[in-house]
Amino acid sequence: GPTTTTGYFQEALDRFAGIFQQENAERAFANEEILRREIRRVNSELDLASAATQSFFLTKDFVNSEHPFSRFGLGNLESLEVKPREAGIRVSDQLARFFRRYYQPKQAVLVVVGSQ
Repeated sequence: GPTTTTGYFQEALDRFAGIFQQENAERAFANEEILRREIRRVNSELDLASAATQSFFLTKDFVNSEHPFSRFGLGNLESLEVKPREAGIRVSDQLARFFRRYYQPKQAVLVVVGSQ
């Protein structure tokens, strides 16, 4: 029969919201193991040989250079770990600063779609 999800929505929403709580985010940024794992996850998602990635970058080339979409928005091991380390930049501090500036309730929108 059909599966009921009554009672799980609030728990799922609470877990999702926890990602955006400043103390949780900053604790994760400060944890070197979590940071290394996430940098490697981002690096693995940037497959420059894939047609989808090539199409994405080609599309960005045709966008007005003043538009935010034209900026480089992806990272890799080189840009997120190697170069910052060489320049004496702590990526965890930069992430925390970015989070505090941009991940604010006044800048957020949540859309929930359901049968109710």
